Amino acid sequence: MFVLLSGLVLFGVGAGFTYQYNRIRRNGLMIEGQVIRLDERCSDDDCTYRPVVEFRAQDGQIFTHTSSSSTNPPAFDVGETVHMYYMQENPHEAR
Repeated sequence: MFVLLSGLVLFGVGAGFTYQYNRIRRNGLMIEGQVIRLDERCSDDDCTYRPVVEFRAQDGQIFTHTSSSSTNPPAFDVGETVHMYYMQENPHEAR
């Protein structure tokens, strides 16, 4: 029973992330950003890295976005240009 409940919870979380990503991709503006650093997250036996991306919104303001996912090895290099989406009415909402 515990395994079934855990599976349902994880499915719900995944569905929520997928919905948010698709909503931003469908309704947001696509821009280029630049990876300005990698945030290191370490546990007892491993470290992973999240890209922090700086981008310029359509109105000229500069924002940073930290990815919600981390990988090892890092998926991006510092200085790399990446494509991303952000919501024009709320540039802090980006993917």
